[in-house]
Amino acid sequence: ARGFARLRACSSPLLPRPRQRIRLELGPTRALLTRRFAARLAAWAVRGWGSAQVFAYYVFRFIYRFDHEWSLALHSLEAVFLSGHDAKPLLRLRCGGNRREAAVDAAAAEALAGAGVACRRTYGSDQLVRTSIAARAEVCHANPHNGAWEPVLEWCAASLERRLNRVVEQYEVELAAASPLNVNVTEPLLEGLLRERQLLRD
Repeated sequence: ARGFARLRACSSPLLPRPRQRIRLELGPTRALLTRRFAARLAAWAVRGWGSAQVFAYYVFRFIYRFDHEWSLALHSLEAVFLSGHDAKPLLRLRCGGNRREAAVDAAAAEALAGAGVACRRTYGSDQLVRTSIAARAEVCHANPHNGAWEPVLEWCAASLERRLNRVVEQYEVELAAASPLNVNVTEPLLEGLLRERQLLRD
């Protein structure tokens, strides 16, 4: 049976270009997100750890000029975003668990490697930082009129890659969809989003 969590770490400091790889795999994961928590999470994503430095990263990155890679794989993910108005479910994100409907091409299948969400970040000794996210996902919203989950983004597979050259501070972003993107915009969805927007402004 698949375990809930597994951590793998590999370090090769004696290679001509020292290398370190860290991989974290998580089993089925469920989460409830509130408006306040989502705001704090977004702020952390923008600011990161601030002035804090991971010791191993500091040693290898600046002294040994190593190639560092870390990756995260989620077997499946279900996250529900609660409305700030009445704390009822508003949106639901599901990743993994429906591979038949979310057919993927060979490149996406390799990136996901059986996971619902796969994230990878590499720091090269050539000062090039690559960040990639691949997911097989569905987004639904809770219709307040009938209490049913209705699809906003139907099952699809997509990947996002960002490349940063720290020498010249140049960004490159690439978004690719490995399956058709079917988006459904309904009146109840717009009502819920506009209500949340008004709460944020207040």
